[in-house]
Amino acid sequence: MSDCEQRVDGALNSRADDFTVYMNNVEIEEEGSDELPPMNHYGLSFEYVEPHEDDIEKDDWSGAYFRYQLSWGGPSDEIRFKRNGKIEYVFQDWFDGATRDISDEDWAMWLREAFAVSGSAFDINRNIAQKAHDLYLERSFL
Repeated sequence: MSDCEQRVDGALNSRADDFTVYMNNVEIEEEGSDELPPMNHYGLSFEYVEPHEDDIEKDDWSGAYFRYQLSWGGPSDEIRFKRNGKIEYVFQDWFDGATRDISDEDWAMWLREAFAVSGSAFDINRNIAQKAHDLYLERSFL
């Protein structure tokens, strides 16, 4: 068993506890507490991650996801929201990683709703990414 595989459940449980507090207490979500910052200060970033360039060229966008980056470095953790509705918790540390499916967790569904992750959000970002990719290809041949 990898090091991350041994550590992922403890890290996930800690994050689950935090998000459950935010989900159940609007005051802490908005203003924070002694233990938690306001929700909008909790993570590092929220961004759209494009699929690999080869997949874009094949018009395969199944690898795209929205990432809520919670920490970075060693270790790092993030939550991935996929187009098919799957939500994953990913724990990584120096060439090692472990993933858990959290799609059925109330707090994970609450996060998806809070970030407004939906099919239309994927379509908008796909269109932007496709145009940027096409522009890059067009300019690289000039």
